[in-house]
Amino acid sequence: MSLSISGQLAPLKDIDPKDVLRRYLSDETGAQIAASLGVTRAALSLHMLKHAESEWKDAQVVKAMKRKEDAEDLLETATNALDLTRARELLRSAQWDLERVCRRIYGQDAPPQGVNAVQININLRRGAGETAPVDSQVIDVKADR
Repeated sequence: MSLSISGQLAPLKDIDPKDVLRRYLSDETGAQIAASLGVTRAALSLHMLKHAESEWKDAQVVKAMKRKEDAEDLLETATNALDLTRARELLRSAQWDLERVCRRIYGQDAPPQGVNAVQININLRRGAGETAPVDSQVIDVKADR
């Protein structure tokens, strides 16, 4: 079975990505825009990735930041446990999105490999009555990350 997506993208061939971005940033959802154009949300996303990848990513960052700010506002104004829980979940979701679409600012990048070497100190003590100095051996181990 061959997977052909060209038929799914056909309605988008004359669509200007800037129009989609304008609608998306005007608080229309991807699903609403896709439905109005007669395509699936996945087809719309693929079209945007192919024709305006950087702008599409920037728009997703803006939307995630707005969702984060809205969740923070809701967190501050929550008057009951249900609203507080909802605000926390919305905030976590927005933060998760930001960690992925704007990793440079919101992500937790792993340090370069080999930078964080692990040092293990092993101290061997003599018997209880002995006054000999403590033996110390340093083992330098590179962490595999």
